[in-house]
Amino acid sequence: MQVTITRLPTAVSIVSIPRPRLDVLSHPLLRVLLQPAPAFLSITCNALELSLFADLDPESLSAFQAVSTADHASGSSTALDPVEISCDRWSVLQIDSHSDQLDNAGARVNELSAPLAAAGISILYQSSYMSDFIFVKEQHLGEAMGLFAAAGFALYAADPNLLTALLAPAPLPVLTRERSSSAPLPSTRAASKSSSRSGHSRAGSKGKVREKAFSTPTSGPPKPSASPVRAVRVLAPDLACVGLADDAADHWALKIVKLVAFPDLIPLPSPLRARPRRPATVDEDAGYFSHSPSPTIGEPDLEPDPGPEVAKEDENEHENVIMNGNAGVQPSRARPVPSRLDALPSPLAWLQPPDTDADPSVNEEPQPLADVQKSQSGPEPRIPFFSFTRTPEGSSLTAGARVLAALFPRAERHMVICAGELDAADVAADSSFDADSDADELSSPCDVDYDSDEEYESDKEDEMDGPLLWALQVDLRGAGLDTYGLVHRFSRALAKGGINHMYASTLRSANLLVPSGRGRRGARLLRGC
Repeated sequence: MQVTITRLPTAVSIVSIPRPRLDVLSHPLLRVLLQPAPAFLSITCNALELSLFADLDPESLSAFQAVSTADHASGSSTALDPVEISCDRWSVLQIDSHSDQLDNAGARVNELSAPLAAAGISILYQSSYMSDFIFVKEQHLGEAMGLFAAAGFALYAADPNLLTALLAPAPLPVLTRERSSSAPLPSTRAASKSSSRSGHSRAGSKGKVREKAFSTPTSGPPKPSASPVRAVRVLAPDLACVGLADDAADHWALKIVKLVAFPDLIPLPSPLRARPRRPATVDEDAGYFSHSPSPTIGEPDLEPDPGPEVAKEDENEHENVIMNGNAGVQPSRARPVPSRLDALPSPLAWLQPPDTDADPSVNEEPQPLADVQKSQSGPEPRIPFFSFTRTPEGSSLTAGARVLAALFPRAERHMVICAGELDAADVAADSSFDADSDADELSSPCDVDYDSDEEYESDKEDEMDGPLLWALQVDLRGAGLDTYGLVHRFSRALAKGGINHMYASTLRSANLLVPSGRGRRGARLLRGC
């Protein structure tokens, strides 16, 4: 693969802000966001958290640290997830492709992460419209660059001395680091139980591991997982990835502020709630989107109640993965990723049901995942996923196509570099949808059972690619930042299944963006990898 790997002259800290606490920390967050011409800035927000990758100024860092320290000092006395700050600084490597940037995105993630996973180096990864980015801890940067050089990748730095100082003889791709600091992914149920007892957790761990993973140590036993099964959650099946024109940065920067801090001010069309499938009639072609304001609790439903029997059937039909949809899906140019891959290792431990014999506190019939997640996370966010990246060479924004179309109306499309996805969103908002279309099913959250032996949809669904993307969120609160091989494992699972993808890391999760026609199968592959 023809790519150039550039070491950027900056290192970043990583801050994780739980989604319900964004309002409290909006001031330091906006201070970082409004810094002129940052060397590197990336913000990814999903249903769990907002993760900020930036070289923080002292005032912003102090504000985040004060909240994080207070959170950990309070221990279990608060029901809110704590703000987390990585104690390590992370070097940033920019990946520039010499071929089609997006069509080969999945193969690029898989190939670049492979040598680092084999050497036991933990990384984070961010795909964008212009370039990809790999984050590696500063103390492992020299080893990572040596591995890339040995693999034949072209290396570059604005200051050649930076490369000369880093490039030592490339180490053999063997696992040389202590198991306690970078343990390989568990391959059996027994390994899972051993790892969980040793405290390798992103959400909670004993003091020694906390000092390695985050900025603030804590004491006491780890908190129990919010759910015995770490789900693959499907977010916003209408995402589009676009570039942002540098000459309009002063204008679109305010739109990013609105997206991050004031999403309620974005004038989104209001979709009707999901309806059960039934034969379409002429009277039902009333359209999927409504241009009227969002209905309040006291207003009548836009559709008649399907009745208790249908509601019960819908409630029991799916279980493990939640979909937060808000638009229809359009056909795509995205191509499957051809690859020769070895057989995948055994499934990830934190994506499997627990061993009830080893842990008597786990009920044999656990509460449905959807109920657990809703009780923990509160109301569904209005905008379930977005990712923004800015460097001196270009900026990128990934969000729902309807969100982007609302942020950039037709008269302001000159600020956006895209392939027509926003025009498609305009057409979808202005036109009516068939009552039987899949868009209706994506208009509200629903649970999907990917453990069933039967296919959820026919094979026809998996043969249709669209220009829009689904975000598949993998909950990694059961893993530590020193756990290596995650990026490669998830990417390889999708590449082996012929699914092109982009990747967005956060502190507590992995987010894989797949073509709209491959979303359900992609979620099944991730659960089984």
